[in-house]
Amino acid sequence: MPVVASAQVFGIQQTLAELNKFDPTFRRQITTDIQSGAGRLIVESARSMIPTDYPLSGMERGSMIAGRNETIYNIKNVSDGVKTIVGKRGSRERTVTFNRPLMLDGRRVNNAYTQTVDFKARPYALLVAQQKNAAAALWDHAGIRSGSEFVTNLIVDGNGPNPRAGRSLIPGVIAVMPAVEGELSKIIDRVSVKMNRNLQIVKP
Repeated sequence: MPVVASAQVFGIQQTLAELNKFDPTFRRQITTDIQSGAGRLIVESARSMIPTDYPLSGMERGSMIAGRNETIYNIKNVSDGVKTIVGKRGSRERTVTFNRPLMLDGRRVNNAYTQTVDFKARPYALLVAQQKNAAAALWDHAGIRSGSEFVTNLIVDGNGPNPRAGRSLIPGVIAVMPAVEGELSKIIDRVSVKMNRNLQIVKP
């Protein structure tokens, strides 16, 4: 699962949907301007916080989870995995039951393992920052909820691990948030004038 940070603006989803109906060219330009302005600031900031060497020497030797090639820590791929998305749809609160097969005595038993997960509602986000690389997401958020030898050995800014915050994406967003809000405010003002709406950034 990717690491995510987002910026929300009250009323922007409906406004952009309406804007797309009568001026799709302007609507596409809004997306381009957000990516090249606020999005670029976030990507550059988050990437600057990714180590230029392997955080742990063992990461150079293979995958972080045995048998999972997507967890191979490649420094270039980790940096390239930082992305921003403009306009991520919200979702309603829901409960999902996952059924998985298991191998028992050499035979496959369907729906042998069942897990029910509650998903909280998620509002529409104007700008979302993500770490799409699986290995980077593991490194970025290792130890958020619990400690381990792996977490203990990770170093953040030379001061040891911080299990209460991410190591690159969220700190990267926080570091440039004033500038990001400034860039988004310019966009919001343009959309507000175009649509005659009063739009505001929602503060976390």
